[in-house]
Amino acid sequence: LLYNATKRTTFVTYKQERMINQSFLCAAAFMFLQVSVVLLFLNHDSTALLKDDSKSLSHKSVTISSNDKSSIGQCLTFEEDLDKIIPNTRQTLIAMPAKAAGTGLEYTTKECMQAVKNDISPQLLRFSVDEQERMFKSQLVLPKVIASHVVDDKNVIDAIQNSSKDTLIIYVYRDETDRIISAAKHTLLKLVCPRNPKAKSYSRHGFDVDKIDPNGTLIQKDDDGNCVVDENLLISLMKDRVVEIGSSVPATLTCDVYKAIEEHGPNMIMMDYKQADNLQTTIFKHYCPSETSGKNPNGHRSTDNIFIALENPAGKNDSRTKVPIEEWLDAKRGLMEFILKMNKDASCQARTKYFARRLTSCSDSLVRMNNFDWF
Repeated sequence: LLYNATKRTTFVTYKQERMINQSFLCAAAFMFLQVSVVLLFLNHDSTALLKDDSKSLSHKSVTISSNDKSSIGQCLTFEEDLDKIIPNTRQTLIAMPAKAAGTGLEYTTKECMQAVKNDISPQLLRFSVDEQERMFKSQLVLPKVIASHVVDDKNVIDAIQNSSKDTLIIYVYRDETDRIISAAKHTLLKLVCPRNPKAKSYSRHGFDVDKIDPNGTLIQKDDDGNCVVDENLLISLMKDRVVEIGSSVPATLTCDVYKAIEEHGPNMIMMDYKQADNLQTTIFKHYCPSETSGKNPNGHRSTDNIFIALENPAGKNDSRTKVPIEEWLDAKRGLMEFILKMNKDASCQARTKYFARRLTSCSDSLVRMNNFDWF
């Protein structure tokens, strides 16, 4: 404005006009720099204030702002956090896909709850609404801790949407490639290759070997009594994601699950499955200290007697090469999920991978899955 007024009232040369322009530009730049520095200091002071305030919060009375994004993926520990959180919750729900220490957690948790007369089926999260209500009405004292396998994202979303502010949800995570390998071995060991050498099939979960191999050509016994499975059969079972193979991490952690977390703000933690023993110890310490944490009733069974018969190259009718199941899975590991398109229906894997990376960087492999306001 001053410059325009000067031009209207005073005759200026071209050189003077350039000097005036440069002066005003320098003044404007200096003012912008001053404002930027002031804003920077104000932002720094407010951030420091928030950090100072957060340090003064105790485990018994903690308020973390829902706008504090740093709490997402924050490391937790058993001694400093979970050991104080679990006894102060009204309900702890532990959810896990197949082959993520689930059977052991279900068994020991049920064992602990029975010791204090709080018995309920461990598969509560995956039951129908009618079955859940039936067990809800069957007793007065309900268990404080329930560990349950989940088969898809609906089970997880149901827990997130309907949990109270005093409920803690723990999702037990296992790397998907490792989980698939473990599930494939389990499927052959428990469902495909019979426990009893005289039995031809072993049915479970609606899965019957007689139906997938009616002629007995895909699953055979060799002269040494080993179970020899046709390579094509195993690949088919993996592609179809039968039973335990299908209850996966991508199936139970989807975009819909992460959306539910954002919308409903549950108190939710992700834990690496290798920490299952520490979780069991914490549960027994607070709810049944006189009991001893038991072991997985299924135990560990060897797969040394299971072999895969490789498909012969085209045009060759030689006797088929057979390799141990462990060797076959290890050789196929790198391309298994890609070739068989095992994650074609997965969604929001970037978030899951972020939490998985955080688990490896946390000392106790425990991380927050969202911003919650009570611990």
